[in-house]
Amino acid sequence: MKRVLLILSASRVSTSCVDDALATAERERAELVALFIVDSVDARDVQERVSHEGFLGEAPSGRLMRALRRERKRQGVGELAEIARRAEKRGIACRTDLVEGEFLTRALTAAQTEAPAVIFVAKRERAALARLMSGSRAEELKEAASCEVTIHEGGNG
Repeated sequence: MKRVLLILSASRVSTSCVDDALATAERERAELVALFIVDSVDARDVQERVSHEGFLGEAPSGRLMRALRRERKRQGVGELAEIARRAEKRGIACRTDLVEGEFLTRALTAAQTEAPAVIFVAKRERAALARLMSGSRAEELKEAASCEVTIHEGGNG
């Protein structure tokens, strides 16, 4: 059976991306695999900023990071449950998974394991300078994946 892989994270949730993945899975009579990645790099960036700016010491920033990770897992579970509900309503076979780790590494592992016909992912909302300096993980995924990758602009919309 064909597969459509939908990859989400806390900063890469896009209604249009989810809609597009569901429509493609329905049209192609493909299984939808929805993956939510709790991105460890995003969490580390937040912790470094908070600590570097002196807002919180080491112990409080550690507690903040654990709370942030719990919240992102909760968000992921909710997003995946909604996608599964929508897929079921449309008669689409759907599997969901929530994983932790670095976004690009986890996305490429899923692409290799699932061997999808197409991957849907949203770009994070970031300033142009930040994107220029550190690149786009979605674009890197598109370059490295062995299948079509459809990128939606502006995650969290």
